[in-house]
Amino acid sequence: MKALLTSIGTGFFALSMKALDCKDNMIASLALAFIPIVYTTSTMSLDNLWALAFILSSLYFVLLRRPVVAGVLLGIAIGCRITSGAMLVPLGVVMSKGQIRRETLRNICAFCVAAGLVGAATFAPNLNEFFREPIIEGRHADLQLLTQDLSITTFRYVPHDLRTKLGETAVEAHLDALNRELVDRLQRGGETFVSNAVVDGHYVLRACIVNFHTAQTDVEAVPEIVARIGHMVDAELHREF
Repeated sequence: MKALLTSIGTGFFALSMKALDCKDNMIASLALAFIPIVYTTSTMSLDNLWALAFILSSLYFVLLRRPVVAGVLLGIAIGCRITSGAMLVPLGVVMSKGQIRRETLRNICAFCVAAGLVGAATFAPNLNEFFREPIIEGRHADLQLLTQDLSITTFRYVPHDLRTKLGETAVEAHLDALNRELVDRLQRGGETFVSNAVVDGHYVLRACIVNFHTAQTDVEAVPEIVARIGHMVDAELHREF
């Protein structure tokens, strides 16, 4: 399926080059298709080329001045990979062709609205599933949810017996050390991957969904793994309080 979408994307790239009066549009599309990272990842279960295929198709309809169709296609790209939303700016510039007219502004607005609505509709299911409070706060009393924005969630491991001591200097220092070691163990362990962040002065774990293949089972597995490894790390660390 991914190889097919990659082929469709390169086809739209050729059409875009033709619309721009490029005489070597077929050579350009073949050059794109045979870039090593493109043809090697076209058979892997990654979402980057899915997004690229829809971005290239969106570019073609931008050149045809079909803003709604272009916006819908870019919205699907956003659903595949949320960073595709950055293409709103360059595609909007292409649509304007350097001229700011009333009709151009209407087209850009229609393009942005279509992309935003479709992108939200296609990406929202993952966002709504991701680390809801019942998963972290309900099933795992040792996990403290700090922030939850878009597809990014920050949380930390807090042993249940330290909940009543939060805010104490020695306890907070221990929790920072515990979560630093926990992030290192998780990244080296390979079961799941989280990065780190500092929120309100606390060292925390940062998890983010970027792949539209993410399922509810994947989401629920993360707190299970974090709680298990966190318990092991806490048992190994010496408490000085």
